[in-house]
Amino acid sequence: MDDLLNNAKKNGYAVGYFESWNLESTQAVIDAAVETWSPVIIGFGGYYGVSLDSIKFYAAIGKAAANKVQVPVSLLFNEAKSFDQIMEAIRRGFNAVFLDTSGLPLNKRIEKTKKVVEIAHSARVSVEAELGELPSAEKGVFEGKLDETMLTDPEEAASFVAKTGVDALAVSIGNIHLLYKEKAKIDLDRLNGIREAVDVPLVIHGGSGFPDHLVGEAIRDDNPVVFLEHKLLYGASRPGYKPEVGGPPQLTGEVPEEEYLIPFGEADVKREGKHVTVVAKSLMVHRALSAAEKLAHEGISVEVIDPRTLVPFDKKRVVESVKKTGRLIIVEEDNRTGGWGAEVGAFVAEEALDYLDAPVKRVSAYDTPIPFAPVLEDFVIPSEELVTEAIREIAK
Repeated sequence: MDDLLNNAKKNGYAVGYFESWNLESTQAVIDAAVETWSPVIIGFGGYYGVSLDSIKFYAAIGKAAANKVQVPVSLLFNEAKSFDQIMEAIRRGFNAVFLDTSGLPLNKRIEKTKKVVEIAHSARVSVEAELGELPSAEKGVFEGKLDETMLTDPEEAASFVAKTGVDALAVSIGNIHLLYKEKAKIDLDRLNGIREAVDVPLVIHGGSGFPDHLVGEAIRDDNPVVFLEHKLLYGASRPGYKPEVGGPPQLTGEVPEEEYLIPFGEADVKREGKHVTVVAKSLMVHRALSAAEKLAHEGISVEVIDPRTLVPFDKKRVVESVKKTGRLIIVEEDNRTGGWGAEVGAFVAEEALDYLDAPVKRVSAYDTPIPFAPVLEDFVIPSEELVTEAIREIAK
């Protein structure tokens, strides 16, 4: 993994890490890496009570998929909870390991990490380590206090890397596990300070899905970037795809051969209209477009805007549309309380209140955890029918 990451650092590109738990998900990542000829890190985590016996199966899956391709692939056993897991992962063929030492004093973290490095390097296995503490959010909201002692100190990072010999360093700069209802306050000055203090590649933990048109912009941006990709959009462009009830239509289109970029904070007007403005993202864009198509036959002209990025948000495009239509509906899968739609409604009320002919309306998920059962999940998440009825009501 160290060669893979150092080459990325030298040539100015990022390497994606994807956790996989079965042959199908591993093969999907490998196929995507081969198709795009992109180096990739495939991970299996030790933090869900993975038994020693199961490690051999995860290693076999990863090696079976990786050994048959020429694109660089690293197999990382991520956040192991014990030396036994580390030893078994090395024995079974993982070429990178990471021992979770969070919560320990710095001297103990150095001691344990150095021991892993000595063992792993003797087997030509790379080592990732973490310095700083990454708290976890509860139900998407972080209610604790992220104080200075939890963040990675640049001087400590330099000392830690020098004393342990790790190949990659995961850092804490304000990022929080499982935070999805609030905005993380990222300390970019701290990140730049760590970058100047250490030579090894840096890692920011988190899961990301990377749409084509934003990859280049994300890599060029100095800020950490998180992409959210909707699971129901997977496969919607494959040949023979048949839309299910509530799912997206078949999504096809031309993709330029050359690199192309779309600046952050630039919304896309998916459909122009004059009676109602609908702001939606991801899957909800397609439900809003379907509703708009049906309502056009009833004489209701709907403008659909996809913000594409939430931070930064294209306020100007939304306000201009509201000034034209006089009505606004926000469609979101987020909970009604604390969702991003509330922020959109707030700034429209501040900047275009005199242009509104009706109160801002939100169509959102209920204030409840998303159920596991598909039929209940469909009930909680806004349907095309709910969007259609909301537009009819506000357009009266």
